[in-house]
Amino acid sequence: MPNASKNRVECATSAEAAPSTFVGGFVTRGMLVGFQRLGLAPARLCAPAGVSLSELMDPAARVPSTAFWALWREAERLSGDPSLGLHLAQTVPVAAAAGMIGQLVAVSETGLEAIRHLARYQKLIADRMDVAIHEDESTLSIELRLADVDDALGRQVYESCLVGILRILREAIIADLSPLRVSFRHAPPPDVAPYERFFRCPVEFRASSHRLRLPLASLRQPMIAAQPRAQSRLQDLLESELRTLAPEFTVAVAEQIRAALEEHERPTQASVARRLGIGRRTLQRRLRAEGSSFRRIVDREHRNLALGLLGRPGCRVIDVAQAAGFDDATSFAKAFRRWTGESPTAYRARILDRTA
Repeated sequence: MPNASKNRVECATSAEAAPSTFVGGFVTRGMLVGFQRLGLAPARLCAPAGVSLSELMDPAARVPSTAFWALWREAERLSGDPSLGLHLAQTVPVAAAAGMIGQLVAVSETGLEAIRHLARYQKLIADRMDVAIHEDESTLSIELRLADVDDALGRQVYESCLVGILRILREAIIADLSPLRVSFRHAPPPDVAPYERFFRCPVEFRASSHRLRLPLASLRQPMIAAQPRAQSRLQDLLESELRTLAPEFTVAVAEQIRAALEEHERPTQASVARRLGIGRRTLQRRLRAEGSSFRRIVDREHRNLALGLLGRPGCRVIDVAQAAGFDDATSFAKAFRRWTGESPTAYRARILDRTA
């Protein structure tokens, strides 16, 4: 049972999947442009998706994820390319395909800041993708998870996403950027040489996660087009877009729960309601109206906090359990397995595994 923490709270950036399942129209537009450049006619791809070409090409649309996956299935079938994700991400105009998020990445101060922006606003790209960032003294890892999608279906998207992330950083950052290691959970394609040529590092298949490891020293270098004022304006626009996906009151409650955890307090409905200047029943009623619940939000914030702390070297699992607000390691391990399907010890060992 969670309780108040006495340890300093340091959260990792991680976005929780929303109940609805959409992909940004700017993503499907970029995909279709890329597929066309690979010789796949957009009109032929759209028929099985059950969505019109005009909707898929509308950058402001929220395309149902069923249509998104139908596009990928049809593109795979027509191309016969086992590495279609790699080839698409190498072909598509990646900065343009990322919409305003791509623009924000380009004008960020550093590569590190750009990655944090990407994680912050990834729900505008796909609301069922989780981006977790883990840092230690010299390495940053970006881990991707697609909710309710098996590796056979998602492999092309995972490959496309990690290639796209690296491409947009390489094109925008002053320093030469080569990953330390790239990992995919799925089986390797018949030819892995193109992956090794692009990533310029060891590429691991049948791994425990889909992950890109980058050297922090390179990410701390400035971006070529860094513009603080443009960055601030784009952030304002993206925050506004984000609020349309996540109801404002639910976001406000989550912020107060995080604040309580950072102040080593146990967040309760009564304490969070006081922070918001409302009554407990009002808090309950407004959350219900937005299809949310206090318990669900607290659980999500505990999860995000635990994932972030376990990615830090020198932090024992029992310390993470206490910092994340749990009475003991047993209750923490039970909750963690429910969140991730693995034990905190196994997760921590995997995240902190260094490249030789």
